[in-house]
Amino acid sequence: MQLSNAEASPHGCLLKLKSRRSIKTRLSLLKLVELGAIIRINMYQGSCLCGKVQYKLLSEPQRVSSCHCTMCQKQHGAAFATYGNLPKADLVYVDGADLLASYNSSAKIERKFCKACGSSLEWCGSVEYPDWTSITLSTLDTPFNPETITQIFTETKACWLETNYQPADPY
Repeated sequence: MQLSNAEASPHGCLLKLKSRRSIKTRLSLLKLVELGAIIRINMYQGSCLCGKVQYKLLSEPQRVSSCHCTMCQKQHGAAFATYGNLPKADLVYVDGADLLASYNSSAKIERKFCKACGSSLEWCGSVEYPDWTSITLSTLDTPFNPETITQIFTETKACWLETNYQPADPY
């Protein structure tokens, strides 16, 4: 199968099928699109606050959730943390992997962050999904707009999160 670039962008490219050589490949693609259709392949990239740790995602994050548990609140210093899940093999650190530090926030859960700036980058170790990791969506440098974001552990949601917000005065 030959693919050609139809259009490039910072976070992905459009590819168009050029050849119908391989019947096996063609049959696999038929499950997804008709022959000749344009296929979008996204490449998501992210980094920590100081930019020394950089990563790319080889697949789109799934099962996006905003976690209101007290561990996420303390890890992020915020009311909640928003994560996207993907297979561990699809998270590739392209620079600064030696700057990753980790902390076990519970018996099985490992939280990774940048040693230089403290940015929280991922957590992993779920007993239910041992081959998956959860990436902090706020560290993505390329646009990602999930269809839905599930709110989890809302019983420990910060009481001040939904107060009457007043417009801030400009500095």
